[in-house]
Amino acid sequence: SVSVYLTPGIYNICAFHSDLRGKSFDPASTTFVMTDAGDVQLGTIQAATNSGHLKGKVVGSDGKALGNVPLMAVSEGGCDRPTASTQPDGTFDFTVGAGAWTISLDSNDSTHTQVAPVTATITNGQTVTGLNFTLKNLDKTITGNIVNASGTTLTDYVGSAFVQSSSKGTKAY
Repeated sequence: SVSVYLTPGIYNICAFHSDLRGKSFDPASTTFVMTDAGDVQLGTIQAATNSGHLKGKVVGSDGKALGNVPLMAVSEGGCDRPTASTQPDGTFDFTVGAGAWTISLDSNDSTHTQVAPVTATITNGQTVTGLNFTLKNLDKTITGNIVNASGTTLTDYVGSAFVQSSSKGTKAY
């Protein structure tokens, strides 16, 4: 049983638990509108075993297959974000539930950038193939020091720094 206080708006409910691994919820049953009247009763939302497949291949800018590349599939309007690595021949196969999906490079990969994300929609456990994409090697570097207002170099802190391309919105951490 769950109870959450919200302001009016459109929401998706997400649930994470070890019993839900490899399962997902129908996006239609987890999306709801909270109005000024308040109190939405969602009833029972049952997980279903994922049976759809997203398959493709990842290659480098030279056209050669890239193995062991960390990928992530993200469901649109949902909470599912399964991760996987490509096989030695560059192929991948995500087992997912129904919905619209975007497959992209997992942010844990610090050696590549993705030319463009790949999207697909799964219904009724279908398999979508041909979700191929190209990665570029991150082989150029910048160096420098980040200092605080007193001019002291920050050497040991919790946080992040990233660069962002003004032309394509590409981020590198």
